[in-house]
Amino acid sequence: TESFSMRFAAGYIDAETKSYTLDSRRTGFNPDGTACNPFTNPALFPSAPATEPNDCPQVPFEGGDVLFVPEWNYSVTAAYDRVFRGGQFHASATWRAQDDFNIAGSPPNDFIVEDGYGLLDARLSYQWNLAGEDTLRVSVYGKNLLDKEYREQILLLGVDGGFQGWGPPRQVALEVVYSR
Repeated sequence: TESFSMRFAAGYIDAETKSYTLDSRRTGFNPDGTACNPFTNPALFPSAPATEPNDCPQVPFEGGDVLFVPEWNYSVTAAYDRVFRGGQFHASATWRAQDDFNIAGSPPNDFIVEDGYGLLDARLSYQWNLAGEDTLRVSVYGKNLLDKEYREQILLLGVDGGFQGWGPPRQVALEVVYSR
């Protein structure tokens, strides 16, 4: 309609890797997460003793799934815009979601999978037209309004754990913009 609009978007990605070799001498960790000693690699450390064996293997992989790529993602936005009492009123809400995806790991080990999730964002604003071309806009908006907990990243550090990066919690803000 003249005041109401809806937008839909969807994406599909079928991502896979081809075969590759993991050179664990550069990481210091074997594919199973155990530590190896890259300091015995004379190519990386010329002063390494030549008598010590290099226990960091080069491991071939067949390929397969990749990290951080959900197969499906989509969003739906509903917006309402209207001239009201000489100014512009705006209200919108967006639901965006994605499938589960591999967040850490590599073959031959199992991947750690982050479950699919959806986030709700919304905005309300009103803009006054002042003298001349001056405007004043006041907005209230929120992101992740349902306070969904989701991980954006994991950095595995050996067999004892690592680091998890969580997505931002619910955020609500007031914005005031004056334009001349």
